Amino acid sequence: MMTRQEKTKKLNTLPWQALIELAKENKIPEEEIKGLGKDNLIQQIISCVDLEDERIESLVNDYIYGDRVTFTLWSFENSLSDKDYSKILALEGNTEEYLDTKDFRNLKILSVKQYNDRFELLYTYSKIYSFTNEEGKNDSVWELHRGCVWIGIEKSYIASISKHDKMTNCLLRYLYQNLRNNISPIKPPKTAIERCIQIMYMSRITLQRVDGAKTTISKSDGFTMDQEEEIARIKEGRFDTSGSYRAEIKDKTTATIKYNIKKGSIGIYRHLSANDLFYWTNNTINIILDEIEHLKSKSAEIIYSELGLPLKWNILHNGSDSCLNWFLSQVISAQNNDVQIVIPNSIIGILSDTRLFIKIPRIYCEECESYDIPICAECGEPLLCENGSFTCSCGAPLHIMCGEGHKKCKQINWYIPTGRFISEIQRNYKLAFQGQQASINMCIMEDTLLLQCKKIEVDTEIEVDFDSIKEFQYPQSKDLMKCQSFAVRLNEKCSKSCTNKEINNCIQNNNQVCLPKLFWGLISGYRPQPHSGYEYGDVSGQLQVGNTYLEFKGIIKKNSLHKKNSNKTTEELISQHLLSTSREGEEMIRQFVEQGLSDCRCQVIAVIVPQYFDLGFKGTLRFLARLGSKKVLFIGLDEISKMISMNDNIALS
Repeated sequence: MMTRQEKTKKLNTLPWQALIELAKENKIPEEEIKGLGKDNLIQQIISCVDLEDERIESLVNDYIYGDRVTFTLWSFENSLSDKDYSKILALEGNTEEYLDTKDFRNLKILSVKQYNDRFELLYTYSKIYSFTNEEGKNDSVWELHRGCVWIGIEKSYIASISKHDKMTNCLLRYLYQNLRNNISPIKPPKTAIERCIQIMYMSRITLQRVDGAKTTISKSDGFTMDQEEEIARIKEGRFDTSGSYRAEIKDKTTATIKYNIKKGSIGIYRHLSANDLFYWTNNTINIILDEIEHLKSKSAEIIYSELGLPLKWNILHNGSDSCLNWFLSQVISAQNNDVQIVIPNSIIGILSDTRLFIKIPRIYCEECESYDIPICAECGEPLLCENGSFTCSCGAPLHIMCGEGHKKCKQINWYIPTGRFISEIQRNYKLAFQGQQASINMCIMEDTLLLQCKKIEVDTEIEVDFDSIKEFQYPQSKDLMKCQSFAVRLNEKCSKSCTNKEINNCIQNNNQVCLPKLFWGLISGYRPQPHSGYEYGDVSGQLQVGNTYLEFKGIIKKNSLHKKNSNKTTEELISQHLLSTSREGEEMIRQFVEQGLSDCRCQVIAVIVPQYFDLGFKGTLRFLARLGSKKVLFIGLDEISKMISMNDNIALS
């Protein structure tokens, strides 16, 4: 049983209003407590009320979060699975004595409760306080604190209620160690902050220019109308980074609310009960997530202003930011949708900038009413598309006809974003929507932007499965792991010259191997040939899928990390995925359109590289194949290893 001194100490942790409510609850006359200070009020309660220890502990726990609470919202990189939920429930009772900071220790997960829409983790930890004792010596004491984390089930989020930012980071690292799922902060839009609280007045605001220069304006009792007009003027060309409000939290309960855009945090400076705090938290989470979704329908300039973030591009320096912002706006608004929109005239001019777009000319036959293979009207040979222009080896003035001999053809330019432009879009997107990556498949047909931003499952009408092809169903006779290590170091040709003589030597020597040779002996009628700009693909032939025969051409590239004088290990060559934003990936996409989509002779375009394909790269090529009415076949590291294993014309060195 607690002593009077222990009761006094415990009750002293409660806010004054909670003590008043306790006195009223126990029917202490108002005249006996009116005008009393906190210490005298506590003594009056102890004297008049027989408080049980359990009731005091319950009150202390209800107000344990203190008078300065920080709320932050976070997101997992990947959605949680049932297996992850089981891991979260298993955390109850776990203790981490030592944390990766000297300021905190003894993290203990008190309880894990599962509700319909979230998990609630209550935890305690110790924080060190250093001071000078009565003897004038440095001393320290460890104090117990409590924190709370909610993990969303229906919506993906982590909400943290804590007194200490550094401890929140420790707890998030602890969650990462157990779930192996990257965690990033969610920045609340300014509109969300204003909706979360009933603003009485603003007392402080910090504005920042894009170059980093800051201006802080403060007035403890709120700004006058003239001052607010001055702030509006100063805000031109600047964005909010932090501020402070006097606001109503719930039922006329007021508090000072501070927000920090950079940290994505909202601070509540008022000693609230856990019930009030959790009520506010639940409401705030829903508001922030709703506002973020609502923001996506607005222009990029408005979105980044609302989030208090700089919107800048590291790719152009000629005042074209508004054009780039337009494309970013379309990407943001198109997430989980397909978009087809005519590009405004003010934007069209930027398509010619080679830093942003790859121009790919297509031929449209007005008589056939379709895109067709461009044929030289002089010599009858297919035209080569190179660097955005058609050329012919015959050297005659360029006159184009379609495969049917129609000369009423017009050139329509397609544009595909460069890897550098896509990277810049992704950088800005991630800045605004932490933990998220935009799905971007983009193509411009003359003046029409086509965006595919929703995740598309594998479509058998578009993608041909390697294992379904009869020509690749030979018995495998070599170790696949050894084949992988061998494959990542293969080149696109055996020697610099790659003459007919070299090819004959290659065919006769099983120890001489290049990527095109993998198909010799497997594809009927195929024979490696000297490389030139006018051949029908790096490899070509006929494939049988079930009872269907398909004409294919293949585009071959070596592993993007396998370069001359490179000291990359085999493990590094195997682990690096081919990205659409890499130089090699971008070049393969260009050839996919220039050599594949423009050629009506082939039905299947195969992309061949001894490397794993990034999912974004695959998505881009599926998107382009659908636009060009072609099928795509991915022959990556695993498929090439199988071909090496089944091909008797290749010996592992």
